[in-house]
Amino acid sequence: MMQRQVLERWLSVGVMFGLGAMIIYKWQTNRLNLYIHPRYTSLLVATAVVLLLVAVGMALTKAPAIPKRMLALLTIPVAFAVLVPARPLGANLVSGKALNANSSDNLLARWKTNLSDDSKSWTLLEWTTAVRQSDLEVLRDKQAAFEGFVYRTPDLPADEVLVGRYVVTCCTADGTALSLRVKANNGADFSNDQWVRVEGTFVPAEINGSIVPQIAGTLVSIEMPSSPYLYP
Repeated sequence: MMQRQVLERWLSVGVMFGLGAMIIYKWQTNRLNLYIHPRYTSLLVATAVVLLLVAVGMALTKAPAIPKRMLALLTIPVAFAVLVPARPLGANLVSGKALNANSSDNLLARWKTNLSDDSKSWTLLEWTTAVRQSDLEVLRDKQAAFEGFVYRTPDLPADEVLVGRYVVTCCTADGTALSLRVKANNGADFSNDQWVRVEGTFVPAEINGSIVPQIAGTLVSIEMPSSPYLYP
């Protein structure tokens, strides 16, 4: 019985210390932004420090083990971090759901912003907001320059792609995919999940009898940004 209690106590120490150390490591290697909104980073790091202090205190004072249910909950993120490599949301997680300017009306309806007059400074979030809130003809011929990952659907011509990006309001579990259709002469050169910079002009296109938002221009291959998500 005594040996079991000692084992459970040291298991508690190991899990708490491991979780705290993992969070600190992710923070130091700039990977926390793959999981949460930056506004929560300081809170999560503070939590990690508390976990480390509690773990050390438990080891030094021979405090009893934490309840098994709590231990199980703390073990899950540690196991997840060890078994699943840190990677951003991308085209592989779209899973066939619509990825277009109208697929996230709930997000865009909640997010209000005053767009600058310089459309070339707009991010993909600002572009999709403008598309939702404006007549497409008002946006015609505006210059665009934004970044995102390539996503293809079977119905797209070879020279057209969807350039998307995820918007995160709290953590990646609530990530919402936004995109704009881009027509580019070099569009066929890019495959899913490649990061590109779009440079072109907003030119609404008629497709299957409907007017849809579209950027006509060029795609330039880039490295994935250190912060791959957009934050409202």
